[in-house]
Amino acid sequence: MNLKLFISLIIFFSLITKVYGQEKRTFTFKKNVVEYYFSSSMTTSFTRYPNHKAKIIVVNEQKNLLEFIASTKNQQNRTRGKDQTLYYYLKLPTLEDQNEYINFLEAFLNENYNKDFFDRNTVNIDFQQHKIPFSCTSLDNLNFYIAKIVVTDNDNLLNCGKRYVSLKNNLNRKLKTTISYEPITIKESQQKRETYKMIKSLDQWKGTYFIAVTIGNHSIDSKNLTGFDEETLVDINEVNSIWHLTSGYMFANKIGGVLDLGLLYTKEQNRYVDSNSNLLSISGSGNGVGVLKFGIGARYIPFTKRRWSIYSDIKGGILTTRAEGGSGSFTISNGNINNTRNITEKREKSNYLNFELGANYRLGNVIFLTSNFQYTISNFKNDIGSVSGFGGYTINLGIGFSFK
Repeated sequence: MNLKLFISLIIFFSLITKVYGQEKRTFTFKKNVVEYYFSSSMTTSFTRYPNHKAKIIVVNEQKNLLEFIASTKNQQNRTRGKDQTLYYYLKLPTLEDQNEYINFLEAFLNENYNKDFFDRNTVNIDFQQHKIPFSCTSLDNLNFYIAKIVVTDNDNLLNCGKRYVSLKNNLNRKLKTTISYEPITIKESQQKRETYKMIKSLDQWKGTYFIAVTIGNHSIDSKNLTGFDEETLVDINEVNSIWHLTSGYMFANKIGGVLDLGLLYTKEQNRYVDSNSNLLSISGSGNGVGVLKFGIGARYIPFTKRRWSIYSDIKGGILTTRAEGGSGSFTISNGNINNTRNITEKREKSNYLNFELGANYRLGNVIFLTSNFQYTISNFKNDIGSVSGFGGYTINLGIGFSFK
């Protein structure tokens, strides 16, 4: 095939697609996923300009959307170049009442406005192919968002006395919504379109790797507290700051896997203990305490809204605790015995189970702020560092990074 002819065919089919094609979209409203088609008789590049007219065509449930669109193309082709209207073909979901349908249409218009930036003052809706789910009492609320309602000549809404309820052959009347919407410039629409795309992408977690670093305050559960550990001179309950490194991958928008690494550590500390009975006093220094936890688990994200997401984790793993040795002076029985000896070093391991509830706020496509509340269950075989386990509550704040 001649190269010039081949290139000409590619350009021709590209133009045909832009002029006569339609774009399939989806819209979610209270768990109802609605498929609809966006179409225009203008070229794709021309629809990027704002403030065009917009029309919603509600199609009967029994009809195929694509077949219905094809049947209306002849009319659009005759007006091509003159008709600068954006068309939205959809089937209404089954909702509870009129207010729900109004809320649906408001949300539908808001989402598509942020994509196409049509003139919100002159939007009309065509119910000639579908039974209207509204009565006279709800029309004024609908008029906040819809300028004209197109009905058949035998529809009961024509008896409501509302001038914005029109017949198909009476569409030339210039009607506007009750609320006045400011037009938008080309530059503003471009900026808002990019911002909207970015924000919409933020609540899509599927296929995302993430890593977060947090620091928190850990409080040992009272049932895990024991008497002071005279052998190590360490009280883990007094060491509250804990670091966490959490990483993972989201298999779907709501479900993912996580790795958890936690570290609580303090350096050498001096201590003086004097019993109430004056029979025992201890002074000395220990080389500190360290708690290392490593585990795996699952993440569930039940809620996402623009930049915000709420998640819950359940994780389990191994927790290692070490109370290191040092030196100390022991005075017993009112000073009759004075002895200096090395302080014991102890180590303990245990399994732990961690429940976590948190929230993320995305600053952009990569960086997000995070905070969470954790409850840990962990018990040692032997007491160490004045505790019998590391169970307790933790509140964390930090920063995270995500990428695909």
